[in-house]
Amino acid sequence: MSRFFFALIPLLFAPNLFAQGFAPDKSCLAYKADKTMFYFRDVTVWGTSCQVEAKVEAVAGGYVAKVALPVASLVTDSERRDSDLRENYFFVAKYPFFRFESNLITKEELAQAKAGGEWNLAGTLTVMETQSTVTFALKIAEGRLVGSSKDQMSRLGVKPPKIAGGAFVAVHEAMEIHVDLRLADIVGAAEALR
Repeated sequence: MSRFFFALIPLLFAPNLFAQGFAPDKSCLAYKADKTMFYFRDVTVWGTSCQVEAKVEAVAGGYVAKVALPVASLVTDSERRDSDLRENYFFVAKYPFFRFESNLITKEELAQAKAGGEWNLAGTLTVMETQSTVTFALKIAEGRLVGSSKDQMSRLGVKPPKIAGGAFVAVHEAMEIHVDLRLADIVGAAEALR
């Protein structure tokens, strides 16, 4: 028990490597969650992946966006945490991808987005066996699609992690999903935005 306790101490003071933003030359997705350590210290954790597969497909009446994220590519500032999340919370061997498929995106919505306006994109997020409707507030700026969505972990099918019943670590239910994709990396985006 004492080795475990002392192994957690550096995590109390570890810098958050992902809070400064995404890599400008990459397309990335991230989650943000807060946790309480030892009942009193709140810490924000970012998990980021820049191995995003995104495409826009033409369908009757508009377009549909599809995004796949390899779960094993999500990283935080702690390899121990990453390994635990992959094996014990996301079950990456059985569910290797998180997937999102948008509802219909109309040509009017794309015109608004192209003009720099913010718009809401709803769709289905699949996490393991749970499919949830989520809505992203998005904007196109400087050749990038940026935005976020706020939700609850358990609604998305993820049990918030706890260590020692929450005495050492208790991750809060509320979370955010952040999007920062280069339009050039989204297959079909150029055609859809013409």
